[in-house]
Amino acid sequence: MAKDNSSQVNFFQRLFDALFGSKDPEVIKKKQLKSIAGELAKTHTNYYKFSSDEVQPALGKLFYQIYKAISPAQTMFQSMQNQTVLKTIVVTRSLNDQEADNLHLLEEKTIREKAGSMPYQQLSESVHQALETFATNFDMDRINRINTLYTTILSFEAFCTYDYYFLLKKFDSSIREREFSTPPHFEPISTEYIRDDLKDFIAVAWALEKDTDWQGMLAFFKNIKGIEPVSLKNWNQILSKLMTLRNAHVFEILLKLATKDPTFEPQITVQSGNIVEPFLEKVKNEALQTLNKLKAEQKKTQVDKLLNQLFGTDAIFRLKNYTEQANTEFIKHQLPTYTFYQPLNYLKAFLIDFVKTDLREFSDLVLVRGQWATAQLAAPMSEAYNSLLETSNQITAFDGKLDDEGEIGIKIKTLLPRSGRDKEAANIINTIVGDVNDRAKGYLISSTRDLITIGKMIKALLEDYAKQPNSEMVVNWKELDHFAEHPIKECGVEIYKKIYLFVSLIQTYIVSK
Repeated sequence: MAKDNSSQVNFFQRLFDALFGSKDPEVIKKKQLKSIAGELAKTHTNYYKFSSDEVQPALGKLFYQIYKAISPAQTMFQSMQNQTVLKTIVVTRSLNDQEADNLHLLEEKTIREKAGSMPYQQLSESVHQALETFATNFDMDRINRINTLYTTILSFEAFCTYDYYFLLKKFDSSIREREFSTPPHFEPISTEYIRDDLKDFIAVAWALEKDTDWQGMLAFFKNIKGIEPVSLKNWNQILSKLMTLRNAHVFEILLKLATKDPTFEPQITVQSGNIVEPFLEKVKNEALQTLNKLKAEQKKTQVDKLLNQLFGTDAIFRLKNYTEQANTEFIKHQLPTYTFYQPLNYLKAFLIDFVKTDLREFSDLVLVRGQWATAQLAAPMSEAYNSLLETSNQITAFDGKLDDEGEIGIKIKTLLPRSGRDKEAANIINTIVGDVNDRAKGYLISSTRDLITIGKMIKALLEDYAKQPNSEMVVNWKELDHFAEHPIKECGVEIYKKIYLFVSLIQTYIVSK
């Protein structure tokens, strides 16, 4: 009897629900989906069958027609993997002959060719002027036109490179990629198999706009490829069909049924391409990098030439710790490096190989045996020479402190392992390395100043030597000739040349720093 009562209750509940509606969410959703299926049926697209929850061959046929029409474009885009090249072409195709010539002037090959016929400073000014002239050609209207064309290309590419073949294989597993000689045989398939594919398709298809300058875009590809990837007629037919489907919300309705979600809303991928400003920045950076490379190459050539004139080789190694090799650990830990290791190494070599030999011999001759008209006249050279000898000792001590067991080196050695995780340790090393570089630069500046002083004194002494017997600085040149191991004039001239060469060498580093 209880069973009969239960049946009666269920019967009356169903009757009540039928008359007045149900609050059951599932029942409500089923009603909504049935209503949505009715909306889809009114579009007469025949893409979906509600009773079996299947998409129909007509949908496969639609995608097949699109796939067949855009297949050449798909092939074209797959062969154009480098977007950077495409961006460059879009911009450069907008240039007139004069602008193209200006761009050519900013290419590395052209800059290097000009470097052979003009001084670096003049070349640098020429390149900067060309950069300014080239950039002024791009006003906002022109920038917008170029960016709009590239955005259109991106939208077209996204639509054409959608994986139609993967989708169509679900309707007909025997279909072959970009093979259109044999008509396909499409079968109905469950909506759950293609709902993600439809979402992806809407994302790119609904981003297309009818009033976009598609003719201009297709003309661009014909200009660079020789043929249109899709005829304008076929493309307009595709767009017309897509606009009809979009306006009728056919795919949105279909996806609501496929996802069993009456509230489904598609996500549309809107393309945006700002390529002009990055292009101009790239042109500028590459031109300036070429200038920097040329400057570095010219500096190296100049340095190597000076080293060979001074030492007979460009392989100079005198310091043990303030070196390029020591920078390896700093670089590994992303810390500042030793900056003046090259010129300080050359200075140490010059002090050992020249100051303590040739210059010592000449200084001993003119400062010790020479009879100066007044002591004050000899003081600048004497002080500068002794200062150089003291600097040589200081550099040796300075380099020794940087040894792993030295006063400074042991601090760096202790702090380096902690610098990556300990900000304070890194800051201490930054300070130490900065102080070390300042000390090195100080040696270079003071020594250069001393050498310039000595060079000026030697020049004055040579002029005084030539005035004999009416010399005004040293009064016993004839006597000094007897004590000199080498002719005073030739020796003085050679020393002056070497000082001049070495000062020129050091100034290439100090001025640039």
